Amino acid sequence: MGNSPAWRCCIPHRPLLKGEDEQRDGTDAINQVELAASELFTVPGFATAYHTSVIVNGEEFFFSDSGIFNDRALTSHQGKPSERIALGMSVYTGAQMLRALGPHFRPGTYDLIKKNCNSFSDCAVYFLLRRRL
Repeated sequence: MGNSPAWRCCIPHRPLLKGEDEQRDGTDAINQVELAASELFTVPGFATAYHTSVIVNGEEFFFSDSGIFNDRALTSHQGKPSERIALGMSVYTGAQMLRALGPHFRPGTYDLIKKNCNSFSDCAVYFLLRRRL
């Protein structure tokens, strides 16, 4: 499909961004980061599929075939994710994350196996907290 790999936004040896050095010691980390997850379906004896999104200060960010979306109603989980997990605090806002990841998650680049909502959530958490899912 001509998509750039989703992991390119998650390469750990990229130049530091403004405020990144504060992230490492927690200084000025005022943005609450959560992961929302909902079970989609289970194949007994094989696997369970999940939809994930990232929440920053109560605002959900998720990836679909139409690109990255954000709202406060947890729309991608029909308002009620199966799980909502607090991950930590970040120096980055949701808007900063959206600007940084937007070029990597453009409309029409979604792939159910290679570049999906979980790929986006992993990159978003890495951008915000320097941790992988």
